[in-house]
Amino acid sequence: MGQSRPGWLVCRAAYHVGVQQSLVGLALAPGQGIAGWAAQQRKSTLVDQVREDPRFAANIDAQTGYQTEALLVVPLVARDAVLGVLEAVNGDFNADHLAVIETLAASAAIAIQNAQLVDELRRRNRDLESSNEELDAYAHTVAHDLRNPLGIILGHAQVAAEILAADCQCADTEAGESLNASIRAIVRHSVRMSNIINELLLLASVRRMDEVEIMPLDTSSIVLDAQERLALLIEERQAQVIMPDAWPVAEGHGPWVEEVWSNYLGNAIHYGGTDTVPPRVEVGADVQPDGMVRFWVRDNGPGLTPEEQQRLFTPFTRLEQARARGHGLGLSIVRRIVEKLGGQVGVESAFGKGSTFYFTLPAFVDEARKP
Repeated sequence: MGQSRPGWLVCRAAYHVGVQQSLVGLALAPGQGIAGWAAQQRKSTLVDQVREDPRFAANIDAQTGYQTEALLVVPLVARDAVLGVLEAVNGDFNADHLAVIETLAASAAIAIQNAQLVDELRRRNRDLESSNEELDAYAHTVAHDLRNPLGIILGHAQVAAEILAADCQCADTEAGESLNASIRAIVRHSVRMSNIINELLLLASVRRMDEVEIMPLDTSSIVLDAQERLALLIEERQAQVIMPDAWPVAEGHGPWVEEVWSNYLGNAIHYGGTDTVPPRVEVGADVQPDGMVRFWVRDNGPGLTPEEQQRLFTPFTRLEQARARGHGLGLSIVRRIVEKLGGQVGVESAFGKGSTFYFTLPAFVDEARKP
């Protein structure tokens, strides 16, 4: 027997030669019968003459036509929870039988509870997958709804800037300079909003690993594309980005890896340099003995304390520094992307000596050239 409704005992499995009507589905109310007593008291019991026992409930026999004479009942208890009872009926029972049934009941209770935990875990995973799908759909909807009006705003701002630049007489006035500054601010913040929208779309898509194609990466082109996205920031901060002459070839998904570079470069430019020294950002890559390529971005910023390093790569966490910008999603997206692609992320930094952010990806192996 096993519990269905709270306190009730409902028969889940039964076997006896000669019983024509199945006991499965028959139920006892809380505390009803010898089985109900054993469940409530959490005690085993052996009854030779059940009809002489005041706890006996005759309704089950009345429903089945079976004649119960003796019962051996053991509660199924696991982790302090009563899961049901195990019954043996109409035998020449003794204390040895009771000990055997109690041993069997202990193992059965653990197995039943483990099965229940697995079912609950599966149910929660299904609910979580459903919630994630709804969140992904919501992120896509919101991001796409924001992208269109933002594109219109950015387009009009760029047209206005071109008209103002062409009208030299207006541009040279104080009002013209103020208008020009406002237009530049609109363009700059519109680009930042566009980047946020793109990251929301990317965050929603990263879960769907089976929909992306893993290919050899043209890292030089990817880094240049990331720099183009950051052109306004690079100009504003007068940053210098130093690239190597050649890159080792790694495997990955190009659009995702571009987002990693965009985040790393953007942070290096934001936090690099000082009030008097512009950011100097150096990028590179090394092939490791374990078959991974380690890509890195080194800045000349103030560096990070150990406490700040521990807070990195977690959602909605950013450094509380004077030039802190952004929305807190970047490094958490980086970590999710790189781990999906089979790599790792990390940072090496010392306070006052700059920081080196890195990520690893599997090195590309040309199967056609293998001996």
